[in-house]
Amino acid sequence: MMKSSGRAAVMFMLGLAVLAINSCDLFKEDMFPAYLGHEEAQISLSELRQAAGVPETARLETIRTLEIPELNKVYVVLTFYGFFSPPYQVFLDGKSLAVLKTFTDVGNGRFLMYDAGTGILIRHFNDILVLEPGSLELLDTKTGVFGDNSNNYFDDPWFGIRQDTNTIFFIGMHSGAESYLKVNIDGSNVWYGASAPVSQKSIFSADPSDAALFYIQDLYIATDSGVYLLLGQKESDRGYLFRWNTAEDFIGDLSEGSAPLVAPTTNNDYKPTYIQLPKGKDGSGYVSRAGYFRTYHDRTSVIERYRYDTSQASLRDSFSLPSNFQGRAAFFQNRDAWVLYDEGEQTLHLMRGWW
Repeated sequence: MMKSSGRAAVMFMLGLAVLAINSCDLFKEDMFPAYLGHEEAQISLSELRQAAGVPETARLETIRTLEIPELNKVYVVLTFYGFFSPPYQVFLDGKSLAVLKTFTDVGNGRFLMYDAGTGILIRHFNDILVLEPGSLELLDTKTGVFGDNSNNYFDDPWFGIRQDTNTIFFIGMHSGAESYLKVNIDGSNVWYGASAPVSQKSIFSADPSDAALFYIQDLYIATDSGVYLLLGQKESDRGYLFRWNTAEDFIGDLSEGSAPLVAPTTNNDYKPTYIQLPKGKDGSGYVSRAGYFRTYHDRTSVIERYRYDTSQASLRDSFSLPSNFQGRAAFFQNRDAWVLYDEGEQTLHLMRGWW
């Protein structure tokens, strides 16, 4: 009996030791997450809000990155929403996360574009603000670009792409469907978008309702001039990455009447190639020169990186996050860096690429 009791006591103590070790590991993971080893800069959301003039009641909604290669400048652009405050768009230095500039009344705040011949473009009510790319000072205001009535009002533009000196296309979501707006620019640099209605674009079927089955995740213009459009399929775990050889091809396909995006066009010049990809756990996905990224959670939380230059997407590697991690990420498209928002800790982190 004494031996049996002694053995039980030993087993009990071993169990306590294992529990203590596991608890210590969990404590270390919570207090000192492994991702901090890749960190370049960090800012708390309370410090960020104070510096940017954003109230505590406004929640962080979107994280975008913006690169100005001619000036060797990079920005992290955040959008905040609150029930009793206007939406805010906050520009951070992409190398230090220092707060630089805050804009209000920016619509849904997703729209962000850099045009080398014009500047940084953001939304303000129904206008476009043109910002000097180095100082972020206001250069110009283009009024009424997104439309002046319910028939052509563009409710949620995300990206812009220039066709030529006289035309820019805005791409985004309108009335729950993937859509675009053509903006004409005259010789006096006056922009006209109000006279042209927002157009929805079907993807795989000529049925107009097909456009409402997808949403935009990302747009990437590669250094070889290739254009990549990433779409997520609603009510599904699938996404699709489309590629056109040039911006002209992309716009030609986008604006060609009622033909679906993947259908051959009149002269068959614009048909894209595409592959299927798994969506992230929050429905997001990101495209950069380093690959396609998505967040994934099973027993652990990871960010996965996929190849997309093959006929089928293939997993290359992944980056581990704490098992209880809640948050999101965004990736610079032509730099080996990314941004991580830890919702639990309420901190924003500038990260080195692990790849």
